[in-house]
Amino acid sequence: ADSFDALVTLLERGNRTLTNGGMVLFEDEAEDGEDGDGEDDGGYDPWMDQERVQAMYTLVRKSSSLAPATRKRLVAAICQSVSTLSSILGSSSSPSDAADEEQNVGSSTAVVSQAFRDALSCHLYMLFSIMHFTESECKSNKILNVGSTSSTTTAGGKKKKPTAKEQERRAEAEQLAASRDLCARSMLAAAASMSAHANRLWKRGVPDENVVNLPCRIAYQILEAATG
Repeated sequence: ADSFDALVTLLERGNRTLTNGGMVLFEDEAEDGEDGDGEDDGGYDPWMDQERVQAMYTLVRKSSSLAPATRKRLVAAICQSVSTLSSILGSSSSPSDAADEEQNVGSSTAVVSQAFRDALSCHLYMLFSIMHFTESECKSNKILNVGSTSSTTTAGGKKKKPTAKEQERRAEAEQLAASRDLCARSMLAAAASMSAHANRLWKRGVPDENVVNLPCRIAYQILEAATG
């Protein structure tokens, strides 16, 4: 359990770096790979490194074994990554984009680096995967049908306190609802950003259907589970 918490902490720490660094993190990586000498000078540490990818993969794959609080933190961390990446895509804060906008009369035609596209695609897929596993598990365990009342009424009109098991299942249902809300907001932000800035994300504005369809797929899944 402690090892899983440490992996989530790693993701949260990376999110703070992403918020502070923005698109520059990915531009530096692109420039590093285009210096022409074919050698890694060891001076640049990519944001989307193997350690982060492996941490997300391990946590998502083991999501059914995570404690509810840890799973909630994981969903929140990935949602924050998706929202931040979507916000970065819609911004023009990098010096290169600003120069391009001036030369092209306000229209940004610069395409983001492959590193940025990979990061956005990976986090979208990870969020889709963990919500898919969560919804499937909750559906099989019928957590979605658990009521929100704190007590039940007996035939004699007396209120009966819920059992420990009932309280646990209601807590899980509340955490699922919170995770759904975060996921929906992040997927909406990603869908809107990819639609509005397709020319910045892909060459000639031709989107990768496998990526742009992920927000719709998770939305349909959540709606299906929510309506029984």
